Amino acid sequence: MAYGRDTGLIINVGYNETTVYPVVNNLILLKCYESGYGARHFHEEVENYLKERGKIRDENGEIKKLDETDMKNFIEDGLVEDLALISMATRKDRGLLLRNWDYEHAEEHFQFAPDVEIQLRSKTLIVSGFLREALAECFFISEKESDSPSIQELIYRSLKNCPVDYRKQLANSLIITGGTRRMKGFVGRLRRELRDLFATQDGGLMKHLCDEIKFPTTPQDVGIEKYDAWLGATLYADSEDYPIYDKTAYQDGEKIPDWTSMIDNYKVPISMDKIVHEEERKLLINFNELKAQ
Repeated sequence: MAYGRDTGLIINVGYNETTVYPVVNNLILLKCYESGYGARHFHEEVENYLKERGKIRDENGEIKKLDETDMKNFIEDGLVEDLALISMATRKDRGLLLRNWDYEHAEEHFQFAPDVEIQLRSKTLIVSGFLREALAECFFISEKESDSPSIQELIYRSLKNCPVDYRKQLANSLIITGGTRRMKGFVGRLRRELRDLFATQDGGLMKHLCDEIKFPTTPQDVGIEKYDAWLGATLYADSEDYPIYDKTAYQDGEKIPDWTSMIDNYKVPISMDKIVHEEERKLLINFNELKAQ
């Protein structure tokens, strides 16, 4: 509702999972739903890096590695979200280099974004430029290199499963929701990944959509990026005019109600001509039996 349209592909980058739902004429196509890793994977990448390479400046100005107490404080204070806001999705060619970079020498012979410092109680966490650029790569790594499909692969699969007539409309309205969307460069990087995937996957099955990729946005002065795609959803859910049908019921095999449900148990009435004909046939049989006697 926030975008003034009734058709779009909703990409929700949540904490536990990333979900992709095609919505056509205000109806969700559950058959074309896809899901994969969410922001939790990003959190795990942050924690793993900080344990291996993280640096902190203590009260005396001395730079040290993070200990268990520092990591505990980092998690309890919810600083991962702050880290996401200062991270960025870099160019695809640069991102491919970062994925295979040697941690031991990663920050010695390459020009990265500037380091940033975050207050961690009485200490100061030093967020390296390498970390700021490399973290976003976890969202774009293909299923061949990971245990879960990338965001661009989820979008591709969902569109591929959609009716052909709706693919262009959905590609024109890719709506991303969730805190990850606020990461700098995220939308631009996703557009690049989608174009490359559409042009090559399945022999270029959807290459005609490369120039149709569009991400509608809300006004920049309205800070609702986290939930703008679902504005008005509660109104629909509370309205008796709209039937409610959740994903779990669909996955359990329950049929989606449709107009055909009204005629599933419908019996076609017998025409009067057939009834009259049947009665005449019975009378004729009885007459012939009497005549035979």
